[in-house]
Amino acid sequence: MKSVEDIIKNLKGFTPAGAVSLADVLKVVAIENILAVQSSSSYRNSTLLSIIEDNLLKIIPSLEVDKIISQTITSESHVNEIKNNLNNQGLFSKAKIIAFLDFDNLKVKFQNILAQEIGKNKDQLIIIFTKKGLPKTLEKLKKISTSSVLTPFSPAKLEKWIGLECAKRGISGCEDKAIKFLISHLGPDKVDEIIRMVDKACLLTESNSKLTLKSILECSVIDSDQNMNDLFSAVAKKDILKTNSAIKSVLDSGTHPLQILSYFSKAIKTLVAGFDKSNSNEHAKDLHNPWFLKNLQPNLFSQSRLEHAIRTLSELEFGLKDNGLSHETILNKSLTDI
Repeated sequence: MKSVEDIIKNLKGFTPAGAVSLADVLKVVAIENILAVQSSSSYRNSTLLSIIEDNLLKIIPSLEVDKIISQTITSESHVNEIKNNLNNQGLFSKAKIIAFLDFDNLKVKFQNILAQEIGKNKDQLIIIFTKKGLPKTLEKLKKISTSSVLTPFSPAKLEKWIGLECAKRGISGCEDKAIKFLISHLGPDKVDEIIRMVDKACLLTESNSKLTLKSILECSVIDSDQNMNDLFSAVAKKDILKTNSAIKSVLDSGTHPLQILSYFSKAIKTLVAGFDKSNSNEHAKDLHNPWFLKNLQPNLFSQSRLEHAIRTLSELEFGLKDNGLSHETILNKSLTDI
């Protein structure tokens, strides 16, 4: 087993005296030309591949890279094309990285076809990303491959990583409470989900500002499932039984109570803006979304009901900070009063 950190360190530290082949580089870096990487994160796989590619291109500028996504391989003819590519050897063949980004998802019969050729060309680096290690179809390649694992982040490393990823996207960083919310709400092992949320929230963040919990919650609202719509519909119709049931469903799905508050705040503000036909309200431009407004059933809300809803949501925000009652109880009491 070779650590990913050692592979990257050796690559970065390699300084060739002159022109070298890919086989020479792999020998110095001390890895075989088949690198099997076990990882549960597609994003981290792509990042690792980019790092390897960038460093090898500095050594071998003519290096070619093929990235293969297993779900796109649907026919035997396509598999044979890849097989021929793996077998492409000759005086004028170029050094190449061939990366299978999700080998587990490839049909077993296709895996068996490719296993016949993987690794034969010594001027190719075959990188196989899998979630559970080298599959049985490639067992015979175990002795002539290098295995590595992208280990899950520790809590401290994950927090640091989220901050660095935010900086990569042109903003100044990420608030601590936003980072902690991402980890506690999505889970420390859900790196791909975390980065998708970061990507969306960064679009709402000024380049000289930090990503905030508010931005994260707004994006969470955009991604909320049908349960959230069902909840607002039940509240709009003043159906207490359905409201209570919908609150439980939303909470059971993993939605944070603050996300529910954020959704309702945006919904009520959108309904208020809908009454402002003149668009004179400075916030109205951001809140006039015809599709969203229609789904909020505006015909069920009077101006006085909306004013009452705003006061109720303000009280709800304070109520959620009271540890004496469960979040479900507080939400039931507040939302059925709107």
